[in-house]
Amino acid sequence: MHRRGPLARPCGARRAGRWTAERYTARFLVACTGYYDAEHPHDPGFDGVEDFTGTVVHPQHWPQDLELAGRRIAVIGSGATAVSLVPALVEAGAQVAMVQRTPGYVLGLPRRDPLAGLARRLLPPTAAHRVMRARNAAMQWGFYRACRRAPRLMRSVLRRRAVAATGSEALVDEHFTPPYDPWEQRLCVAPHGDLYAAIRAGRAGVVTGEVERFVPEGVRLADGRIVEADVVVTATGLRVLLLGGIEASVDGVGIDPAASYAYYGAMLSGVPNLTFCIGYVNQSWTLRSDLTARFTARVLRRLVDRGLDSVVPEVPDGIGPGHPLMADLRSGYLVRAAHLMPRATDRYPWAMAQDVVRDGWATGHADLEVGLCWSRTARASQPTQDGAGQDGAGQGGAAQDETVQDGVVQDGARRSR
Repeated sequence: MHRRGPLARPCGARRAGRWTAERYTARFLVACTGYYDAEHPHDPGFDGVEDFTGTVVHPQHWPQDLELAGRRIAVIGSGATAVSLVPALVEAGAQVAMVQRTPGYVLGLPRRDPLAGLARRLLPPTAAHRVMRARNAAMQWGFYRACRRAPRLMRSVLRRRAVAATGSEALVDEHFTPPYDPWEQRLCVAPHGDLYAAIRAGRAGVVTGEVERFVPEGVRLADGRIVEADVVVTATGLRVLLLGGIEASVDGVGIDPAASYAYYGAMLSGVPNLTFCIGYVNQSWTLRSDLTARFTARVLRRLVDRGLDSVVPEVPDGIGPGHPLMADLRSGYLVRAAHLMPRATDRYPWAMAQDVVRDGWATGHADLEVGLCWSRTARASQPTQDGAGQDGAGQGGAAQDETVQDGVVQDGARRSR
């Protein structure tokens, strides 16, 4: 597998301003790269950027010497990045306007959980961690399920909380009441309601409308309004990059993840000895990471215990077209990346639900004989000049694959993968 670009290179591999190629050999690869492109953010292609007389920055390429105090800053976007940036910029002394195309849901939650402190005082560290992890996972799961099952009720709950935090029904109705139900797209959390506090204090404001183009004094919206700014921050979203940009191939044949099916959301059909880690978008990322780690450990344990060399998911006949792996939400960055995603179905082992309860049960009880082809390379011993046996094709031995079917290793012709 090969990857172009600096993120694939180890420290010290850069010479004379260019990256040199490095090769690593492994029997099994675990890709813990996430799915964001850290080098290239999403660029919606705003018109007139060159006309703007101020500074334009993107959060992924933040300049270290950017002056903030006393400056007017327009943050284009309303996702997690914008919701995090606005209070931080206000704290740095800026006057901030969050410019959003459509309203979004923002939920204010305490920075510190009193129950966590109590658990740490009363329980040993390991027990306190397990209790709080289970409690937080249950709350996140329950909140998400409530939003999907009772959207009208949860819209009302979120609105009431936003009105209480901002002190203005009109502001909430205009800027924090989306046209979609909670968790149809990602819902943002503001620690201790800091975004609402900045708005209520008059240090931040929200402008809802589509950006038409940049103008010398700031940005102009489609309705003609102009948001004046000294600095414009384009918090316009992320780009999805699977496997960290690795260009995967098997026996010289390139692998397109979008043409593969995901096995328990952790392996790609047709690709041997590879697992990847993608977290949840509606709960803690680490909840899903832990499931994938345990699943990977089971796969590796079986390879070692049975003396096997290879495991590859094989899609059964008639599986159907499926859908993109993360089709549960309609967030912009996921919709833009739907054509890049591996395929999934609604039934395990070819499913990954945005649901830690369903996924936890299914992945924890996965039958590794279903959907996986296990094999090992049997090397015939050949006599040497002194009569001793030598294993391996490199010593004149003949190599042949053995394939595991129903838990039994059987001889067979070498399979090209």
